Amino acid sequence: MKRLSRAGSVGMRGMLGVAAQRVLLLLAMWWSPIMLHAHVVEQMVAEVELSEEAWSMKVKFDAGYALVETRDDPDAPAPSQKWLESLSEDQLSTIRYEALQYLEQWFELTWSGESELEVMVTFPEWETEPVEFERDFGDGGNAYFRVLYTGSMPQQDGVLSVFTRESTRESQKGEEGKFPDLALIIHTESGENAIKVLSGAESLELWEQTLQTQQASEIQAGGEEKSALKVVSGWRSFLLYGFEHVIPKGLDHILFILGLFFLSARWRDILSQSLCFTVGHTCTLLLMVTQGMSVSGNWVEPVIAATIVWIGVENIWVARVNWRRMVMVFLMGLVHGLGFASVLRGYFIHVDRAWIGVLLANVGIEIAQLTILATAAALLWWARDRTWYRYVRVGASLVIAAVGCLWLISRTIMETT
Repeated sequence: MKRLSRAGSVGMRGMLGVAAQRVLLLLAMWWSPIMLHAHVVEQMVAEVELSEEAWSMKVKFDAGYALVETRDDPDAPAPSQKWLESLSEDQLSTIRYEALQYLEQWFELTWSGESELEVMVTFPEWETEPVEFERDFGDGGNAYFRVLYTGSMPQQDGVLSVFTRESTRESQKGEEGKFPDLALIIHTESGENAIKVLSGAESLELWEQTLQTQQASEIQAGGEEKSALKVVSGWRSFLLYGFEHVIPKGLDHILFILGLFFLSARWRDILSQSLCFTVGHTCTLLLMVTQGMSVSGNWVEPVIAATIVWIGVENIWVARVNWRRMVMVFLMGLVHGLGFASVLRGYFIHVDRAWIGVLLANVGIEIAQLTILATAAALLWWARDRTWYRYVRVGASLVIAAVGCLWLISRTIMETT
């Protein structure tokens, strides 16, 4: 009877293990179509200046989006600055026209009051003879030029807003063309700074003009000056930017953090791995932003996917966190930092004392990581001492490795075809 009972117990554990793995497989099948598109975000940066009298928005335009034939082709090489500088006057006129058409489809600035918002659009770099294109550290030799939107702030109550449209334009291939994200770097004459990224169809209130409030010297009951800026500003905007880069936009980052979680259920092991990873990507991001370094995403993207595969597979044969695991997590953090830099660098190169912004953004990233780990622990902590938990751990690690492998294949093919 004891043997039968033992056999029955083993059989029950086996059934639970198979059931857990099937559930995880179903989750993987459900997530795979979404996760295949987890990629470093493509975005353009725009600097916004706001005051009671006037406003301006200077878009750093990627010249590749002015090329109708190739702008929706992910395999097309990015045009270089040397190529842009070699164009004739007629070719540059075509580039300007297509850029303006593209921007009109992508976003719009509006005023909520009775007056219409008057907008003037200019191309500052075209105002010199010959045309001289501005260069930023970290551009990587790619082609950019500036498009400047300016206007007076209507002297009436109202709100200045910007909204971006859904990706509903038709590409050359007959498919839906995707607009990039719009990263807004916002400054006011009073010294306030903020950052906000708009994705897809999204709107943002930038500035609230209240003449009665101005006439009252804009003093609140507490004696503090009331800000007309409608966006979260200061250090909070840096934290929020770092957090949102992971949750909800960093699907590959989320999967990597879950890979760290499924090796060990001990909080000491979980937090030490997360800290090593954060130190790694902080080092790389600081170097990339403050030193103007640049690397090609052609190899960074596949390597990031490879780190996810490694973490998932290693979880199966490694029983605990050791110094080798910590070193590997740190090295992988360096690689992920290159991916972060491809997105964050475009913002921080425009910010005074960029290293402070980088550190604050990394704090936001770390908070997001801890949120992922805490959520996973809350869902599975009760099961960590159960005999069948190892099936869940191994099954989850296999799913992580499998999705990472799909990313690795798709990104490698995309960059080599």
